[in-house]
Amino acid sequence: MRFTVILLALVLTACSRGAGSGVSPSQRSNGGLVFFDDFNGSALDSAWTVVRRRGPASQKENACNTLDAVAVSGGSVNITTSAKPATCDDAVTRPARLPYTSGDIQWTNTSFTYGTVEIRAKLPPSDSRTWPAIWLLGANCQAANLVNGAEGVPFKGCAAQGDAGYQEIDMVECDGRGWCHMVLAQGRNGWGPLCQFPVSDEFHVFKLVWTPSTVSLSLDGAAPVCSFPNTSLKRPMFLIMQTQTTEPGGLGPPDDAKLPTTFQIDYVKVTQP
Repeated sequence: MRFTVILLALVLTACSRGAGSGVSPSQRSNGGLVFFDDFNGSALDSAWTVVRRRGPASQKENACNTLDAVAVSGGSVNITTSAKPATCDDAVTRPARLPYTSGDIQWTNTSFTYGTVEIRAKLPPSDSRTWPAIWLLGANCQAANLVNGAEGVPFKGCAAQGDAGYQEIDMVECDGRGWCHMVLAQGRNGWGPLCQFPVSDEFHVFKLVWTPSTVSLSLDGAAPVCSFPNTSLKRPMFLIMQTQTTEPGGLGPPDDAKLPTTFQIDYVKVTQP
């Protein structure tokens, strides 16, 4: 009997810590833990999908998102950007030979409305001139984003930027406009202003709090560094983490001498009240 109790306790503990373990819809509706992944395995859980396509040409992106640019090791998921040419396309763009490869992962099926997103991560160095981002996109774009990054036209249920059905939270975005910043796209209300905050080349804990009235971000447990009114972000969203590169005239180009460089994510935790 004692052996059975111990075995049951071990099973319950393992289930509670399971990397990438999604939470059932009934649990989500009751609040609490929505999602948790500490990347302690050797591969991504099925809760994640690696995006395999080019970055949007409309944003002058010039990297292929490839499977081999994403690896799980040392207790983190590592997204590596390299000056390694590859050929890729997407649903609206012809195949092209691009000068860089990088990684992009998104939730496969999970989405949520309102809550707290906590992520411990180490961004690539700012002098790499890459474009790392942790962001949320409307769940109506979850299928479309896998095959098409273009945001200017509707595609597979995903509204175009500026339409009422388009919503985006750039929780942590770092590029030539500011290393780093948060910005929102709230449907027909358009893009809000950039809220900039400095980030060093070390691990940091980023915490987004999304409520019906506000969207705010704090860094390493301090007071919020950014806060915006929530006017239109009222529907389910899903998580994306990636590093992009762009051509001259975009938000780059990268410094090839600083490549390869890696974006490391230690854990992702999403909760609701």
